[in-house]
Amino acid sequence: MDGGKEGLRGFFHYGMQPLLPRWATTALRAARGNQSLRASMQRTTPPWIDDRFVRQHSLTERFAALGPEGQPGPSAVEREAQFYLTHQFFARVNAKMAGFALDHGVELRSPLLDRRIVRFALSRPAEERNNAGDHKRLLRAAMHGLLPESVLAPRPAKTGTLTSYFAQHMRNEGLQLLTQLLPATALADAGIIDSTELARAVTRYRNEGAAYPHAESLYCTLQAESWLSARLTVGMSVRPRRTRGHAL
Repeated sequence: MDGGKEGLRGFFHYGMQPLLPRWATTALRAARGNQSLRASMQRTTPPWIDDRFVRQHSLTERFAALGPEGQPGPSAVEREAQFYLTHQFFARVNAKMAGFALDHGVELRSPLLDRRIVRFALSRPAEERNNAGDHKRLLRAAMHGLLPESVLAPRPAKTGTLTSYFAQHMRNEGLQLLTQLLPATALADAGIIDSTELARAVTRYRNEGAAYPHAESLYCTLQAESWLSARLTVGMSVRPRRTRGHAL
């Protein structure tokens, strides 16, 4: 039941909310006691980031300007497409993933960019498509005899996702590294974080696991502290380079 509620909440948040007309969002805001609805890709500032640092660098405004709602376009669909096509994050992640695969002799390809595959998929009967949670039926049938049955067998839940890999390694290795990181003196001395709040966040993540909403921000903090402390140790400059376009 909880999983169903989470699924419906996610569908509304990411699928329906961006398409709501202004009068509908105004009505929902009034029903919530004038509490604003969080945009579909809006992230809240982690509680351990120092408030003065947030205000001094206008982080809230900069994040809003860089997200989908800050992009040009008359509709939510066009603004989101502009965000996906122009933000540096997606190109950098795709390039890194392709590089990781090539290191192991694998070339990543997107099958939906091949018209032959799209035409073939559209030509197949409905019974070969997803059915009541039974996914990739045609693909599994095509691989019968080529891959072990344990690989081809349907799974009760989705596995092998980047989200699950991240959660697993953050719980196993990340927590240990975060504990060793505390009190994160490099970031604290720079006025970026509050070490006490960061320690509370690590404790909450240890207790709440996947339910904790700032796990990815903890990972980014871990990376930032490691990078900054390493450069300070060897006396390297930490002056940021000028970047064009999206900088966050």
